[in-house]
Amino acid sequence: GTEGVVITRDQLSSYRVWWLSVDNYLQWYLVETNYDWWTPAPTQDDRRDAAIAAMDSMSQSNLNVMNVYHQVMSADLVLNNGTIFTTVMS
Repeated sequence: GTEGVVITRDQLSSYRVWWLSVDNYLQWYLVETNYDWWTPAPTQDDRRDAAIAAMDSMSQSNLNVMNVYHQVMSADLVLNNGTIFTTVMS
C-alpha cells in the first residue's frame, strides 16, 4: 500500500512521481526541498541531507507535528538564511 507521494509536474503533466510505501519500513518518510529529489543537492544549500539526518535522528517512534517542526524544520542547515517561511501541516 501507499501512504504518500511527491509529484513533480509542470503545467501540463506529471514529470516524476515518488511514492511512500507502507511495504518498505526502512523508508518511513520522504524529504522534499527546493531541489529535485533525483538530483544532487547543491553544496552551498544542502537542506536535504540535513533534513534526512534530523529525521533519522528523531526516529519514527517520536514522529509528531511538534517534533518535526522543532527537530527537523528548525534544525541547522534546514532552517537557513534563505528560509522565509516554515510550516508543518497535518
